[in-house]
Amino acid sequence: MTIETYIDTRSSRPAHVHERPRQRAEAKSHSAGFADEHKFLTLNVRLADGSQFKCEAAEGFRVMELIRAYGLPIKAECGGAGVCATCHVRVPDAWQALLPAPSDDELAKLDEVPGADDRSRLACQIEMTQALDGLELVLDPESLVPQTIWAAG
Repeated sequence: MTIETYIDTRSSRPAHVHERPRQRAEAKSHSAGFADEHKFLTLNVRLADGSQFKCEAAEGFRVMELIRAYGLPIKAECGGAGVCATCHVRVPDAWQALLPAPSDDELAKLDEVPGADDRSRLACQIEMTQALDGLELVLDPESLVPQTIWAAG
């Protein structure tokens, strides 16, 4: 895969400074349309210590991927394959009905997690959809990477 990026080496000014005015107007109208079509969803994550994070989420991404993308300290050792149960989260009752039912494989993994209950899910098995906009969840303490200092967001 190749990514091509225009780099203006004539000065330290942004590239749009060197564009003709008509091109800038077209670019602005195009980017405004993109924002309207691709509204971000919201994912609300709470850690065991009570700290809360409001993350932007794109439809179709797995919750575990979004948590990692925001730099939150989730183990997720298998990278989302659903075989390690180190992305254990608890979903409040109000959101349970909106989530798809867990698969048999996910339930089998959750059976291996000490203290798992009816609100337990694996973050790698939850895909963000419009119906889950504003989803709230709590990262299980055992799913956190042990760190003394970390920054998220």
